[in-house]
Amino acid sequence: MWQFLGAVKKHLSWAIAASMAAGFLFGLAAGDLTFLKSWIMPVTIMMILPMMVTFPISGLIRQPRNRDL
Repeated sequence: MWQFLGAVKKHLSWAIAASMAAGFLFGLAAGDLTFLKSWIMPVTIMMILPMMVTFPISGLIRQPRNRDL
């Protein structure tokens, strides 16, 4: 398992392209996938929420410093 994950990490750009191609081909072969529409919002929230929980809210409120460019 760790060897597989290491190989995926080493060739991440190819793994992403292969995953996108596999998803596209699955979509073409599967036919009617309208039942997946109800899963878009929950899956999106499940992907984004862990990143937002660790985001420092004070970073949004704090005023940026004026810097000479």
